[in-house]
Amino acid sequence: MKIGLIVEGNSDKDFFDDYFKNRFGFSKNMKVLPSGTDGKCKIMEEKTIKKLINDLKDKNCGEVYILVDLDSKCKKEVYDCVVELKNDYISKMKLSKEKNVNVVVVSSEIEAWMLSAWKKSDKATKEDLKKLFKLESSSKIEKQLFQKFISSKRDINHENNKSLCHFMYKLSLVEKCK
Repeated sequence: MKIGLIVEGNSDKDFFDDYFKNRFGFSKNMKVLPSGTDGKCKIMEEKTIKKLINDLKDKNCGEVYILVDLDSKCKKEVYDCVVELKNDYISKMKLSKEKNVNVVVVSSEIEAWMLSAWKKSDKATKEDLKKLFKLESSSKIEKQLFQKFISSKRDINHENNKSLCHFMYKLSLVEKCK
């Protein structure tokens, strides 16, 4: 079965296209669409999300996962609770009646999933990964972080990030989460 992912932006898409799909055997069975490009985040726009869901279903994706960062800069509200964000998102995007559409909250950002290769990263952000790689901020920081992660040849560790474990469990890549 084909799986569709809706992610916040290009750097999240790169993570799935250039690392996750190949590492976990989804190279032909996972389609990834960013909700926005060039720094324009549209993960909180109902019209955009509905269109992307339909695009993925038209591409024969039997399951669609929408990945929303807990620390997303796209939302006006600040959330500390994954469950609260997920429930609010489902309500605001009017997804409760959508079949085979799942919302996964990434805690805190996709860079935290990369950082799981080294340590516990549930509350980590791209700033923590930036410190690990000793990088200075720049307009291309996400691309630099991803390239450093890839060149490290380390594998993400679902035991070091609860949201990563939850996502991998949903995809049947792990049997259980602690």
